[in-house]
Amino acid sequence: MFSKKNQLIILYFCITLATVTLYSFDPADSDNFYPPSLSRTWGGFYCIGCGGFRSLHQLLHGNWQSALELNPLLIISLPYFIYWILPSFLRYFYNINLYTIQHKNKQIIIIISVCLLYGLLRNIPIPIFYWLIPPS
Repeated sequence: MFSKKNQLIILYFCITLATVTLYSFDPADSDNFYPPSLSRTWGGFYCIGCGGFRSLHQLLHGNWQSALELNPLLIISLPYFIYWILPSFLRYFYNINLYTIQHKNKQIIIIISVCLLYGLLRNIPIPIFYWLIPPS
């Protein structure tokens, strides 16, 4: 088993590698190595993650508006996700205790419901929901 120090080094390395890769290679290019969305390719539906790689790429380049157009749920939920993960990370590696979000059943049901509703609405062919579909 790896020590906490080695785990931290590996984690930082993986995060840095993923960030540099996502920054350097545009997922919108057809000649890239990013996997296609299986739900879009096989079923023709937009999943809740469709446009996520392109959205994060735009976010890393400072294009907030483009990132929001590609996947609004991902961009809006990023601060919540960071606030949820950061205290656990700090507690595990640095023994720093911060307030953590306690997920109760009701909150988890709300989060899952929002994700399912988002996935459903972005596939309804009504003009009012077209803004949820990532641009090609």
